[in-house]
Amino acid sequence: MIQPPRHLRLRDKLDRTKQRLALRATLTADDLERRIEIALLHYLCFRPHEGLGGATPVEVFLGLEPAHLSAVEPPRGMPGEGRGEAPFRLAAFLDESSKRFPALTQAG
Repeated sequence: MIQPPRHLRLRDKLDRTKQRLALRATLTADDLERRIEIALLHYLCFRPHEGLGGATPVEVFLGLEPAHLSAVEPPRGMPGEGRGEAPFRLAAFLDESSKRFPALTQAG
């Protein structure tokens, strides 16, 4: 009988490999095509490229101003040192029992 590996990292790697192989076995051609489309969409439209000065390939191709140039810096500092009230408020939780998945509404 073959004993499972005792080294934790090796066991984790083997478990991940088993999961990947099981996932690959269940993929159909349509699933694979959808995953490739999503990966290409992310790569072309959302992922900034260092060689393009932080722009995405779509921004360069369409001649648009890179979105990172007009981005707003996130707030910094200690709580209470911000610009005032937040632009949103907590309306409810989608999972009330565990207080997960907050639903936000516009403050006003």
